[in-house]
Amino acid sequence: MLHRERKLKGALVRGTDGDLGVVERVYFDDEQWTIRYLVIDRDKSLNGGLVLMSPAAIGPEWNVAMLVASVSRNTVRDLPEIAADAELPAATEPNVAHVRRTDEIIGLHLHATDGEIGHVDDLLIDEETWRVRYVVVDTSNWIGGKWVAIVPSVLRAIDWAGGPLELAITRDAVKNSPSMESLAVPSAETMPPFILM
Repeated sequence: MLHRERKLKGALVRGTDGDLGVVERVYFDDEQWTIRYLVIDRDKSLNGGLVLMSPAAIGPEWNVAMLVASVSRNTVRDLPEIAADAELPAATEPNVAHVRRTDEIIGLHLHATDGEIGHVDDLLIDEETWRVRYVVVDTSNWIGGKWVAIVPSVLRAIDWAGGPLELAITRDAVKNSPSMESLAVPSAETMPPFILM
């Protein structure tokens, strides 16, 4: 099953003996395209504050409503707190240059081999491996545009200072990529957050 990274933020994290907090943000490795850390906003009963948690601590078959972790409340209470605006310390992540917040890629404009073709709207994460399987592209500014999913391997170069993101494929290839509806994403994650009546 695949899950939208945007919907992961705010998900409750439950430990072996109770609630640990909620997911505040996510870090990924931009070479391996794997989630490296979840930043958890600890439950107030655990003195609050932000802490890093490895996705390896999360059990299989998680969803964006609740992640079940294999750690106790005491373990999370004892984790060192990180500042809200802090980047990863080199002591935590030796190859810190390749670990980035997922927020850094969301919104970047995409340039295919033959021109611009939308922007990054989301990432789709495999619940078993925590790999970023797809980058969700919003092509709605183009005639017949929609949300499509491209594999990270077609990304050639990323200008982390604000874009663009260069692709190794054409605009037609992007437009003909799988739609969100054709992928194994829970329907609750593909629906809008509200319904107009």
